[in-house]
Amino acid sequence: MKLVLKVLDAVLLLLLLPFVALIVSFERKWCGSRRGAKTTSLFLGNSTLGWKSDPVEVQATQALFCHAPISKTVFMTPSDGSRKPVFRVASNLVSVHFSCVPARVLSWSKVLTWLSGDFRFLILAARRSKALRPLFFEVNFGPEIAVWGIVFSYLTGLPLVVQVRGNAPLLEHLSQGEVSKRKSTLLWLVRWLWLSFISAWFYSRANLVLGYNRNNGESAISQGCAPSRLRHTRIRQFTVFEANSDDKGLVRESLGILPSDKIVLLWSRLEPGILIEPAFRAMIVVLMRADNVHFVVAGNGSLLPELECQAKEHGLIKRVHLLGYQHRSQIAAMCRDADVALLPYGGSTIIEAASQGLPVATFDVEWLGEVIEDGVTGYLADYIDENSMVVKLLEALSDPDEAKKRARALKLTTSRMFNLDRIENRESRVISQFISELRAHG
Repeated sequence: MKLVLKVLDAVLLLLLLPFVALIVSFERKWCGSRRGAKTTSLFLGNSTLGWKSDPVEVQATQALFCHAPISKTVFMTPSDGSRKPVFRVASNLVSVHFSCVPARVLSWSKVLTWLSGDFRFLILAARRSKALRPLFFEVNFGPEIAVWGIVFSYLTGLPLVVQVRGNAPLLEHLSQGEVSKRKSTLLWLVRWLWLSFISAWFYSRANLVLGYNRNNGESAISQGCAPSRLRHTRIRQFTVFEANSDDKGLVRESLGILPSDKIVLLWSRLEPGILIEPAFRAMIVVLMRADNVHFVVAGNGSLLPELECQAKEHGLIKRVHLLGYQHRSQIAAMCRDADVALLPYGGSTIIEAASQGLPVATFDVEWLGEVIEDGVTGYLADYIDENSMVVKLLEALSDPDEAKKRARALKLTTSRMFNLDRIENRESRVISQFISELRAHG
């Protein structure tokens, strides 16, 4: 039945493409946005921005969506109608929510659901952009957002800026699993061809691509980005870990862990595709070999029940502490008691661990080799090798002096690599040059 629906969806897509093209052409003539003189930009996203009481969280949100030369960024997103239509997140960031809920009767078809939800949102956003007259619009790259970017660029004629904050093909591979594990290699091949086509089309429409590390930038080029349009920068990371010095020992006490025992700490979303499963399996082996080691996991997600079952099956539930969601101040307190951070697919978590002087063990995947040099700034396990991770973790736990030495080196490396002033100056120059080029070409 599922195969029949997929085939029907494909037929519908082919039949409706001329109709969609006609609507886009009509809307382009009616609401196509001329670039304005004001330094305003749009950002299309599929998440909602809420009120932030913590100034650091406001800064972190601004870092995701705002650029220094831009006086105001308007973040546009579809919603279920429960949100306020317009919401000011910060002085230079406004969130606009469009109520676009697809009809339930169309849920059997992904194509019809997309037309009644996403496509409607894009048209409404394009009409709003006519009044705003922004300089450009911006998106975070991902398969779903790539389609948005293509359609919106045709609707408005606005220049497109792309943020590449992850290696999309790698994430797709990790979330889908090995080809041999898939139910249908043919369906996987069709999906791969579709994503490759969309990626190439999307990047051909991009005027500026911001790669937030070398791996992400090279990934964009391999998917169709013109190298001349790529600029490298770094994610602006705001330290949000604040723990009282009196917190040391509190986590051990609350979990019943002896002062002489070792703690390996992991904090992350517990979802497929970010190497949580192989990291957990490696820790199971470590726990079975060393009976004075505890594994503390802070985070929530769909994998949590499965991880708990694995711990019970191996009789390790007393030394595997699955704490669920924890506030960042609580994680900071855990860092003070931990001996090693296990961060299998870390981004900001690597920087957070470094700021707390915590040794890091991770896989040699995506950009992590840029910051974690095995034997110097941390423990880098082979990609994606559970046995290698076991060796690295046992090495870190057996020689705490060496682990602390590497942690100090990592802190120094990240402080240079993610120097906020340097990153902001670099990004400001890139965006300012891009704006000058846009205005020079009218």
